[in-house]
Amino acid sequence: MIDVLFIAQNSHQYNYFNKLKANLHLKIEVVKPTHFCYKKVLEIDLSKKKKEIYLKYSPFKAYVYFKYIQLITPFFECNYEYFITKYDPKIVAIWNGIKYPQNIAVKIAKKYNKKIVYFENGFLPNTTQMDFKGVNYYNSLPRDVEFYKNLKLDIKLDTNLEKREFVGKQILENVKLPQDYIFVPFQVGYDSQIIYFSDFKDMRELFFLIKDISEKLKINFVFKEHPSDRVNDYSDLHKIAKKSKYLTFANTIDTQALIENSKSVVTINSSVGIESLLFHKKVYVLGKAFYKIEGITIPSDKNNLLEKIKEDKKIDFEIVDKFLKYLKIYLIPDSWKNPTKRHFIEIEKRLRKYF
Repeated sequence: MIDVLFIAQNSHQYNYFNKLKANLHLKIEVVKPTHFCYKKVLEIDLSKKKKEIYLKYSPFKAYVYFKYIQLITPFFECNYEYFITKYDPKIVAIWNGIKYPQNIAVKIAKKYNKKIVYFENGFLPNTTQMDFKGVNYYNSLPRDVEFYKNLKLDIKLDTNLEKREFVGKQILENVKLPQDYIFVPFQVGYDSQIIYFSDFKDMRELFFLIKDISEKLKINFVFKEHPSDRVNDYSDLHKIAKKSKYLTFANTIDTQALIENSKSVVTINSSVGIESLLFHKKVYVLGKAFYKIEGITIPSDKNNLLEKIKEDKKIDFEIVDKFLKYLKIYLIPDSWKNPTKRHFIEIEKRLRKYF
């Protein structure tokens, strides 16, 4: 038996997990699904993966790709079962655990009654998520504002956000921001955050919801496309926005500047929602999110957003700061991309507690 089996799906995860292996004083193995075997282990629901594929590709390409996914799934099932039974770990470590095919590894780990730890990008600057329940919406953070009200934490919050480079088909035009606006960051429409944790079909649905609200309330909204969206072309939405008195796309302006100059922020469940709290902005949350907590953000949905904006409810940002400081304790210090000694020490400490 080993202490931790780290299951990597790509080279980035593999390299990071091997850094943990080299720096933690635990019995660790790091594997990728490269073992030659093919066996159906469980009934695997591929409906979410299918939805993602059809959002990303043309119908024919999506059809062919999904057939490939159906064909290769028993390979992943067999690999995960092989490694879990071979090494018999106390803990199985997975990146994200929601997306395909890591969600298969989670199911097989549970079949063998293994404890699981999940890793993900941190949602505060220079941090990493590590949780024994799940990541993002599934994480173990308390969802009751009363928990945060009574905290007394002497922690400094970092307000220097990471800059993200555009990699897709985003239109980069210089624009002038309106004087008073609400910021609406787009998300990757085929990401698990949208597919699993919202009732929005895509960012187009969000755009037209905001367009309708802007015309009814006669207020300005500023959009920014997600820098990592490699698929969607929103040139038609840009044309609609240019004809509107109240809508602007500001892809060339830094996200931190868009947050700081905004009146408030509307998001489905983006990490920009958390970042906006750092600058004491009201955040209207439309989807499922761990920070959709009355008194910290303004829980909303597509049917009541207009009324919520009209209401303009006050937020006690002293409580928000307590919430953010607790997040900093909850998260692992330093990004997984550049882990330090304190990063390794904190991970080992938490793993040992979980044995």
